[in-house]
Amino acid sequence: MRAFIIITSVITLLLPIVSPGTIFAGVEWEVSRTLSLTEKPIDLKTSTNGQWIFVLTAAGDILVYDKENRLNGKIHVGKNIDQMAVGPEEETLYLRNTKEKTVQTLSLTYIRDIDITGSPFKGTENAPVVIVDFSDFQCPYCAKLTTVFDQLLSLYPEKIKIVFKNYPLRSHRFAYKAATLAMAAHTKDMFWPVHDRMMENYNRINDEVISDIRKEFGLDTPEIDQLMNSNQIQMQVRKDAIDGQNAGVRGTPTIFINGRRLDDRRLEAFKAIIDRTLAELAASVE
Repeated sequence: MRAFIIITSVITLLLPIVSPGTIFAGVEWEVSRTLSLTEKPIDLKTSTNGQWIFVLTAAGDILVYDKENRLNGKIHVGKNIDQMAVGPEEETLYLRNTKEKTVQTLSLTYIRDIDITGSPFKGTENAPVVIVDFSDFQCPYCAKLTTVFDQLLSLYPEKIKIVFKNYPLRSHRFAYKAATLAMAAHTKDMFWPVHDRMMENYNRINDEVISDIRKEFGLDTPEIDQLMNSNQIQMQVRKDAIDGQNAGVRGTPTIFINGRRLDDRRLEAFKAIIDRTLAELAASVE
C-alpha cells in the first residue's frame, strides 16, 4: 500500500473591511471536455501549441489525441516509462525510466489531414502522391520551389499532384493582396500563370507590381476588383491560413506529402519521400 502524507500550511490573513465599492475576485470553472480512456493514466502533457494531448498509461502506451479529443495514434513505450515531457516542438517527447535510469527521446511524425477542396493544383487530379504547399507570394524560398515542382512533375507524370495553399505572412505587407489576386485568377482558370509571374517578382511585389500583373493577364477589370474583395475569396485565403495553423505551419514554405511534413526542400529529398510513398502504396495492395 502506498501512503500519502499531506502537509497543510495554515495562513492567517488580516482582511480589510469591505466597503460598498469593493470588487470581488474569484474563479469560475466548468469541465470543458473529458477524455474517456480504456487504460489508467499516469501522466499527461500537452504540446506547446495546444494541438496535441499525450496521455501515458499504466499499460505502457502513449495515447495521442488532437484538440478535438480524437485519438490519432497509440505508441507502445513499455511499462517502465513513468513520466514524459514535450519538447519545444510537438515532434519530440522525452520519456523517463526511473527503474533503468534512462531518458529516451521519441521523435514523432504526424500524418495531417489537410482539406484541399477547391485549391489550385498541378498534375493528375487523382494522383497517388499529393504534395501540399503552404506558400506566400513574397517568400524567396517559396519562389525557389517553383522550379523544383516543375522538375518533379516531369519526373513523376501521373504520379503526383501539387496543391497550392495560401499562407500569407503578416511580415509581408503585400502577400495577402497577392493571394486574393491569385485566387480571383483561379476563378478564371488563370491561377498558375499569375502565380508564376508573382513568384518571379517575389522581391518586388507591391501595389504597382500587382497592378501590372493584372494588366498583363487582362485581370484589371471591375469584376476582378469585386472578386478580390468578396467574402468568397477572402474566406478562402483565410481558410487556407487556418488549415495551415491547424497542421502546425509556422512559416513558408511548408510542405506536406500525403500528410507528412517535409522539412528538406532539396529535389533529392522530394524524390526520396515520393519514391518511399509510392513503394508503400504498392506494397499495401499486394
